[in-house]
Amino acid sequence: MPPGSIVTRVVGIVVFVFSALSLAGRSGVWPAVILFVGALVGLLAIAWHNRRTAHAGRSGDAA
Repeated sequence: MPPGSIVTRVVGIVVFVFSALSLAGRSGVWPAVILFVGALVGLLAIAWHNRRTAHAGRSGDAA
């Protein structure tokens, strides 16, 4: 992992949460809910991909 990548991820998460909360204050709750659901879907897709990749690595299949 490159140096500073964890710091960059933390800054990105902080900006994302601040933006979602800012939208919720101005436009109601639904824009923030949509942002959080989109992020959750992305995290689930990454976890699913990582699990498949790890399983393929153990079984000898090409990933």
